[in-house]
Amino acid sequence: MKIQYADETDYSYIFERDRHIHPSLVETKIKENWEHLMKQKGFDTVMTSTQSDEHAQHFYRKLGYVDAGSLLLETQPLEIILIKKI
Repeated sequence: MKIQYADETDYSYIFERDRHIHPSLVETKIKENWEHLMKQKGFDTVMTSTQSDEHAQHFYRKLGYVDAGSLLLETQPLEIILIKKI
């Protein structure tokens, strides 16, 4: 498995912090750009994560991502790992 790490240009990072961007625009960009790019690079599955106390989990589920596991760190809320076949 090849892991592609997100950085500060990740759409969810922008979506959660910039309230001037309409959510439907972010949804479109994730589907049309990031997922498409990952498919072009030969990936058949993409993965992301969000903390259980964040609303992003509902956003990703709306886009077709499903729970694949979780990570529990001592001082952080549960991290939900989500995947999607593309």
